[in-house]
Amino acid sequence: MKKIISGLALVFLFIILVKGTAFADANDGNLIPDMTSNTSPSGVASSSSVWSTNHQPFQAFNVNDNGDTGWASKAGEPYGWIAYEFPNPTLVNSYALQARIDDTNFKTESPMDWTFEGSNGSGWVVLDTQTGITNWEQRVERKFSFNNATSYKTYRLNISKNNGRAYVTLGQIKMMYEAPTVPEPPITRALLTITMTNGNEKEYDLSTSELNMFLAWYDARDAGSGPAKYSFNKIWNQGPFKLRTENVIFDKILAFNIDQYDSSTTNTSYEQLAAISQTDYALLTVTMTNGLEKEYSLPKEQVNSFVAWYDARDAGTGLSRYSFNKTWNMGPFTIRTENVIFNKILTYNVDEYDNSVGE
Repeated sequence: MKKIISGLALVFLFIILVKGTAFADANDGNLIPDMTSNTSPSGVASSSSVWSTNHQPFQAFNVNDNGDTGWASKAGEPYGWIAYEFPNPTLVNSYALQARIDDTNFKTESPMDWTFEGSNGSGWVVLDTQTGITNWEQRVERKFSFNNATSYKTYRLNISKNNGRAYVTLGQIKMMYEAPTVPEPPITRALLTITMTNGNEKEYDLSTSELNMFLAWYDARDAGSGPAKYSFNKIWNQGPFKLRTENVIFDKILAFNIDQYDSSTTNTSYEQLAAISQTDYALLTVTMTNGLEKEYSLPKEQVNSFVAWYDARDAGTGLSRYSFNKTWNMGPFTIRTENVIFNKILTYNVDEYDNSVGE
């Protein structure tokens, strides 16, 4: 007999615990305390009307109530508002609603259209608007989020229409603030391709900071300072070695290209490139001292920029390298630049397009 009574007690306790935790997970982050009256333990709960003393506004702000009672407007008003006033202005950017549990008409008496509003005492600011909300289910919260950077003291749910009943009800309301998720910037890296005077190419996959260190060394060396060689730490083919370095010599660099890429790359399609008009374009052909030819189809203003750089460098001013932005063969890269070195240029030709050809 004692075993039977103990078993029944455990079953009864399990039922109480299940009922008491029906909305427990939805309470995480709720900024409103479990209200035991319209003014306790803190803040003020209010509404446009009430069905009876058993459906006061505070009962929609009480997690322990589990939505059994909730708030209800008076008969004949399938609309109305329910509000909570915080002791101090509070930042809110989401809220959760749950239908009443102890009424079989919960679907038709639940809200359909409403606005969620904030106020600091001088009018209401609409923060969120919802329309056509149907298919309410018991013990299931419906959560709504919005952008808001202003702390308001009072927030209210202003219901303009329910789902057909002669009054409107809510089992529970919660208000939360969720810090906006800041997306991590894409990891930008670059493929540095160095062409040596003997025609050999060396490729290095570098971070942005590593690339900038190389460029700073190159420009400093060109200005007459710094070491004649640049060392790259090799992290590939380590084998039994704990540190491997590869050195390139300044005077043996013929040209270098920089191709930047990241995880959110979108590229210009071939069709888009083919659709670009050749009006005011020219073909620049640069012949290097080792016989290598490089061709660039450029707007005339970019050709003029190259010529101006060449003439300035020839007069002893400006950088020793010129960078071309490549818009072809983009592959996975976001930015591709090709650099030519002044004292490695043998000749260059400029051929302007004849746009009348083919007309």
